[in-house]
Amino acid sequence: MIYVFDLDYTLLDTKRFKEDLSSVFGMSVEEFSESYFENFKSKGLNYNLNKHLAILEKDGFIASKEQAEEIKKRFKEFMKNIDEYLFPEAEKIIKSLKERGNELALATFGDTEWQRLKINSLKLKKYFDKVIYEDKSKKENKELKALGNLGEKIIIINDNARELNELKEVFGDRCETKLIHERYSGNAKYEGKIYNDLSDAFKEMEQNEISGELRGAR
Repeated sequence: MIYVFDLDYTLLDTKRFKEDLSSVFGMSVEEFSESYFENFKSKGLNYNLNKHLAILEKDGFIASKEQAEEIKKRFKEFMKNIDEYLFPEAEKIIKSLKERGNELALATFGDTEWQRLKINSLKLKKYFDKVIYEDKSKKENKELKALGNLGEKIIIINDNARELNELKEVFGDRCETKLIHERYSGNAKYEGKIYNDLSDAFKEMEQNEISGELRGAR
C-alpha cells in the first residue's frame, strides 16, 4: 500500500504556524496576514520567504540589510521547532503506517523553495520514502506518474478537495482519497466522506489494514 500525504493543513497546523511566523517578521498576526494576502494570495502566487523579504524591503518595512539578516536568523531559530506545529498524533500515525510496511510519500504543492525549507526542518521527514514537490501541474509531474505506475493501491490524505480531484485523475481507479475537514476542504465539489481530522481518517485506515491482514491470513 502507498500512502500519499499532503503537508499544509493536513499534517501541519499551518494556520498556527503562520500566526507565530508573524513574530519572526516583527509583525502582528493581522499585519502578516494582510501582507501575505496582498502580495501573494490575491495575485495567485505561492508564498516564498525571500520574495516576501524583498517586497518588505522595497516597501520600507525592512529598513536595512542588517534588519533583513536579523529576520533570517530569527527564522532559522523558529524553524528548529517546526515539529511543534504538527497536528496531534501526526508522527504517531505516520510511524504506525511505516512500521506496517507501507510506502509513504509526502506530496506538497506550493513554492518549491518555501516547501523545502519547511520539510527539511521536520523530523517527520525520515519516515517518508519519497518527497514530491510540485508548484505547477500535478498531472504532468513525473514523480506522481511514476508512483501511479507501480501498480499498488494508493491512498491520498489531503485537506484540499480540488487537489484530491486532480490527483484522482492522475492515479485513476487504484486511488482512494481521504479529505480532511480543514481550510480548503470546501474549495471544490467532492464526492466522498470528509473526515473531522487526521486521527479520524487514520482510525478508518487502520481498521481497513487490519481487516486486510486478517483476510490475508485465512
